[in-house]
Amino acid sequence: KIVDPFGAAVRKAFALFPHADATGHGMAFVTAYLEAAWYKGTDITNEKGLRSVLQDADLDPALIEKARHDDTWTALLEANLQSMLADNLWGVPSFRVSDDHTGQSDFACWGQDRIWRVEQEITNRSVGA
Repeated sequence: KIVDPFGAAVRKAFALFPHADATGHGMAFVTAYLEAAWYKGTDITNEKGLRSVLQDADLDPALIEKARHDDTWTALLEANLQSMLADNLWGVPSFRVSDDHTGQSDFACWGQDRIWRVEQEITNRSVGA
């Protein structure tokens, strides 16, 4: 049971992220959104589904109305898009592992089948930390 969000549905959710993040619930929101889409089969393409996601993340569903009148999220989305494209990535899930302490180059990849590689990069960079 999944609901694959695409296009406008993702933009609606992304518009909520800065508000969730400002309250310290950014990752809780992302987790609840992904769980709703890929595990629960919640229709996150509509307002009812987004309200459910917000509640699961312990956020006020009134954020939907607040986000409706705020387009500051578009700059964050554009920055993320440009960063993703700079790493020759094109979709989700995309991963980037960086470490300013070791001087190693960032590692970036696409696809959930590469999580083993992300884990390996994190482990390798943690050894000298």
